Amino acid sequence: MASTSAAKANRALPQRARKDEDKEARRQLILDEALALYQATSYAEVKMADVASRAMLAKGTVFLYFPTKEALFLALLEDLLFAWFARLDGLLAEDTSAWTGPRLARTVAESLEGEEALTRLLALLQTVLEQNVTAEQLRPFKERLLAALLRAGTRVEQRLPFLHAGEGPRFFIHLHALVTGLRQMADVAPVAREVLEALPHRAAARRLHRRADDGPHHPSSRIGVPLRPLSHPWRTPCSKQCLKPTRSPPRTPSASARCSKPSARTAGRCPAPRPPNASPG
Repeated sequence: MASTSAAKANRALPQRARKDEDKEARRQLILDEALALYQATSYAEVKMADVASRAMLAKGTVFLYFPTKEALFLALLEDLLFAWFARLDGLLAEDTSAWTGPRLARTVAESLEGEEALTRLLALLQTVLEQNVTAEQLRPFKERLLAALLRAGTRVEQRLPFLHAGEGPRFFIHLHALVTGLRQMADVAPVAREVLEALPHRAAARRLHRRADDGPHHPSSRIGVPLRPLSHPWRTPCSKQCLKPTRSPPRTPSASARCSKPSARTAGRCPAPRPPNASPG
């Protein structure tokens, strides 16, 4: 009897494993289709019904895996974010010698090239995605994020000897604030873009837009954030000259002022004064 029960258990295990694999494959399929829709449109335009249709699943099946749209995109952000952390960790581990600050900045910027979906979702994390999920859904993400932050921060402290303990994780917090801010500035709403196109100072924004497209080495081409026309076109760029204190040119005294001095008249540098009503020459 015991051997019969063990044989049944051994036969049941592969079936259970296949079901788990099917569930994970279906979950990944939903995430892939949601990402494709998000890259083509915007968060507001993505509907759960459209995700289900692209995945060829019933809408109720999608909600079994992700109870809300926010939970779906939080899971999508988790996949993209920790894939980026792993890629950055590999770049930081390639060279164990001491780095400079500019080298670290360049490496981080290059690691974010093409990651537009990631930066867009990061800008929605606190304001949208975390607003309609449960603590049970959010806790694993936060715990995993904290562990990745500490690990990456330690790696940065190893590369930059001038950093103190704890400043590596703080670097990534500042990086998050920078990327989120740039992403929000770059995402101009269609109605705002229409209004800006009609403003009289639109030429200034076009000049800034051309500067952002100067080449792949421009900072705006990094971090997955191609700068679009600014939402404040009246803020014109300031050259280095306008930052320097301006000095008035030395004033050249007029002829009358020069000749008012007695020494100038006696030296013969000025003509003698004419009497009143005297005709010239």
